Amino acid sequence: MKTKLKISAILTAVTLVSAPGYSAESITGAFGIAFGTLLKDVNVIESHVNSQIHNVQPPKPMSLLRFYTVDTTGDDKKIYRITGLTLENNRLACLEDLATITSILQNKYGQSEQGHSEKKEPIFRFLEGKRSVIASCDQEGGDNSRKTYKLKVTYEDRGLVGGADAL
Repeated sequence: MKTKLKISAILTAVTLVSAPGYSAESITGAFGIAFGTLLKDVNVIESHVNSQIHNVQPPKPMSLLRFYTVDTTGDDKKIYRITGLTLENNRLACLEDLATITSILQNKYGQSEQGHSEKKEPIFRFLEGKRSVIASCDQEGGDNSRKTYKLKVTYEDRGLVGGADAL
């Protein structure tokens, strides 16, 4: 029961809005990488999936996230999606980190829309035209005794890829 109350308190905390009169910033990129940046201008560790998804070391990593990827458009290799993630073995820790990240995002971008994943975990969306930020903590796999949770923050500019749906 204590855990359910703590999780409820965490989710309530991340839905609070910053001070009145606040004006949101534009969504321009993440972790020191701007949308539309050419792949050659970032520190690529390795590339996957027909060289469209790339593990990178961003200029401004976030301490709560360990792995970063960028997705690029066809031949011009412009970055349209930037993702930071980490894996947690504890759901409560993942939700606490999600609350911290969502609070930072709300302070920067304003109020989020809250939904739930297929696994009923919270998802927070920040939308600005064809640009979005989605933050989530979702069970990644494992049996009941060793579940893994993925804390994930994805920034996307659908305008760079012809308006395809966001994650």
